[in-house]
Amino acid sequence: MKKRILNLSAFALVVFTTACSHKYYTANNIEQYHIKTVAVLPVEMEFTGNMPKKLTAADIAKIEESESKMFQRSLYGNILNIVSSNKKKPSTIQFQSIDKTLQLLQSNNISIRDAWTADPSELAKILQVDAVVKTHIITHRLMSDAASAGFSVLNDVLWGVRDKVPVGGNAPTKTNDVVATCSLAYNGNTIWNDKYVREANWKNQPQEVIDEITRKFAQHFPHM
Repeated sequence: MKKRILNLSAFALVVFTTACSHKYYTANNIEQYHIKTVAVLPVEMEFTGNMPKKLTAADIAKIEESESKMFQRSLYGNILNIVSSNKKKPSTIQFQSIDKTLQLLQSNNISIRDAWTADPSELAKILQVDAVVKTHIITHRLMSDAASAGFSVLNDVLWGVRDKVPVGGNAPTKTNDVVATCSLAYNGNTIWNDKYVREANWKNQPQEVIDEITRKFAQHFPHM
C-alpha cells in the first residue's frame, strides 16, 4: 500500500489532518454473503513509543485493555450511527451489543487480549454471529489519560508531553502517527478492510482522537 507524506499546515488544530495514506477494500458483490449479524471485537492496541517510566508492565497492560474497550465502544456507536442514517439503503444487519460480546468472551474464558489474536471465524461461532469487525491500532504514545484508565498517577505522566507538540509547521511524524486498520471477517475471509495513517493532534482529549478514527471507519463500513 502506497504511503504519501503530506506536510501539516496551520490548520492542524483539527483532531486529524489529511490522511498520509488511505485506501479501503470491499469484496465484489458483498451482499451475496447474506450477513445478518455482526459483532465488534475488542480493539487490538499496540504502542511503539517510549513508555512512561512510572508505569509498570501491569499498569501498561491495564491501559491497553482500557483503551481497547474505549475504541470498541466508539467504533460500535459510530457504525450504528452511520448505518442507521442511510435512509436510501436501510441495512438489515443486526449488531450485537458490546456488553453481550464482552460477556460471551468472558464466559468462554477469552480475555480482551486473547480476543486480539484469536481466529475471527472461531470468535464468530462463539459470539453466535455471522461476521466480526476486527481492528488494530498502532500509536506512538498512550492515548488514555490517567482517569480514564482508572489510575491514581498524575495525569501528566501520560499526557505531560502534549504541549510539546507543535501546532503549525512540520510536526514530527514518528512521534505523532496513528496507524489504524479495520476489517470485516466472514467465514475465514476478509470482505472489507480500511486503513488510515494519520497525524494526531495530541492537544485534543483521548476520546476526541478515538472518535475521529472510528468515525472514518464507520463512514466506509459496507452497507449490506
